[in-house]
Amino acid sequence: GVLWDLYVTGTQQGYRHPDFPDLPVYVNDTANMFCYWDEGDAARRMPWQTGPEGDAYYAAQALLMLPSEFDRVHRNKWATSVEK
Repeated sequence: GVLWDLYVTGTQQGYRHPDFPDLPVYVNDTANMFCYWDEGDAARRMPWQTGPEGDAYYAAQALLMLPSEFDRVHRNKWATSVEK
């Protein structure tokens, strides 16, 4: 799909931008693309996503969602739609 193609172009065919060593920022000169792609628990960078409130929110969400859905929605991970 389109999003997957953009992801591959930005992150796998690009390179990490040297000015942002602590952030997942990529550049693909050929595609004229600047890409920020964060995933996993490390993607929780905003104040409302961290600390006790953030931990409680994500724990509650984990109880309500299938693991692949939680990964897709809250960890920005790729998932298939076949899990039941």
